[in-house]
Amino acid sequence: MGLFDKKFDIKDDFLMRKFSPDKGYYYVKSDGREFHEIGIDKLNRRSLKELKRANISLQEDRELLEKELHQYKISKRFDKLKSLGFSTIGFEYLGPVNGSISPMLRDELEQLVSEENVLVGIHRTKHDTSVEAISDILNNGLRIDGHMGGMVASEKKLSDTVSYYPDNSTVIKEAMYANAYKNSSGSIIIRIPDEDLADTSKIYISNGNDVKVNPKYILGYIPVTADHHIDRMYTKSDIAELGRQIDKPTQK
Repeated sequence: MGLFDKKFDIKDDFLMRKFSPDKGYYYVKSDGREFHEIGIDKLNRRSLKELKRANISLQEDRELLEKELHQYKISKRFDKLKSLGFSTIGFEYLGPVNGSISPMLRDELEQLVSEENVLVGIHRTKHDTSVEAISDILNNGLRIDGHMGGMVASEKKLSDTVSYYPDNSTVIKEAMYANAYKNSSGSIIIRIPDEDLADTSKIYISNGNDVKVNPKYILGYIPVTADHHIDRMYTKSDIAELGRQIDKPTQK
């Protein structure tokens, strides 16, 4: 680069500061469709100082580094799900993170969402869903009604009835806020290994135009109280107990 060649400015030249997880520092790239890193020798003095300050903060702030690593992981997860045909675009996040959860269920769910290469999803049941209906879902599968009741079987997909996210831990918060969706009584929890996502014949079972999520991917049902508290997950073997509890939701 010659002495009088143009120097780039991050702001004025619409460049992007990106995080490198392998090296643990920020670098600058062009805002184009193709990856193109801008070397520090090509930055003007102001941008070079800005980049150096950011990298010093990254070295000194362990929490910031962990956040960047986590965001990178979410980004890669987003790309993988999209490549498998399971885009995570378009789902609403129903509530802030201020519901409550029992210690036992928190441990159970945190272990679940920490698994690698697994899609964890949530289906919010109707307000008046009966114990019998929940039992049918857990034992026989979750029906995919979709947003268009008249769609043919080949058009139905998981996202028509299950919400999932690039960060699986979102499901914990969303279970606390299931009742923000049409006053739902609780959540059906889905777990599908990535290796099965590419083969929809494993995920779905169908009878004519009736398509369901295979019950082998359904972990259980988590009821929620009016004040956004979740206490435990009921599996199909817990249905009898759920029947005794359904009229008196667990209180904090």
